[in-house]
Amino acid sequence: MREKRVNATAESLAVVISVCADSDFNGFQKGEIVHAYVMTGGFDNYVFVRNSLIHMYGKNGAIEEAEYLLSRLESKSILSWNALISSYAESGLCDEAFSVFLQMENSDGDSVGRPNVVSWSAVINGFAAKGRHEESLELFRRMQLDSVLANAIIIATMLSVCAELSALHLFISVFIRNACPQAIRSSERTVLARADRGKISFSCLARARKQCPLERAERGLSLLCLFRLPSF
Repeated sequence: MREKRVNATAESLAVVISVCADSDFNGFQKGEIVHAYVMTGGFDNYVFVRNSLIHMYGKNGAIEEAEYLLSRLESKSILSWNALISSYAESGLCDEAFSVFLQMENSDGDSVGRPNVVSWSAVINGFAAKGRHEESLELFRRMQLDSVLANAIIIATMLSVCAELSALHLFISVFIRNACPQAIRSSERTVLARADRGKISFSCLARARKQCPLERAERGLSLLCLFRLPSF
């Protein structure tokens, strides 16, 4: 585009920055060059461009730069907070992600800045990916107490975590109020394959479903936790 002397737009720059964040081949260095172009071209006033830069620096472990960009925002939206939290979590910096999450949680009380399901999903998945399963479960419990409904990604992660801990019964104890049946169905094979101590079988699930249709997600979760019962 530059060779054709076509002027860049804020939207195109945001896309390029996102690509640099996810690129394994000198993507970060190229992203820094794009950042310089953003500054000289006056595109740094666009919040979505700044969010892309936050995500790029955070995902590459450049903590100071990422947090500096966030601090320079006059009004921090939920997207800006989540850009930093998610980037840290994706790069394995789960403690740093949780630290920013706590800052967001203790912000000035603006409802726009409160953690949403994306925020929770990032930190929960971040700890789970690092093998810190107990902490991931505790965050899930806190999310439920904060009346945030889980999404499919969180449900799948929690099923996997409980399987790793050989403790599927814990999934019931965190008081699921409204989960996603699709996530449960897609996770059954993984959970059952990895729960070495489980006694539930596919025939048990199929028979139970015929007798008790899944009108609510709690029923699906209950069925998944029947591992203490013998197979039909």
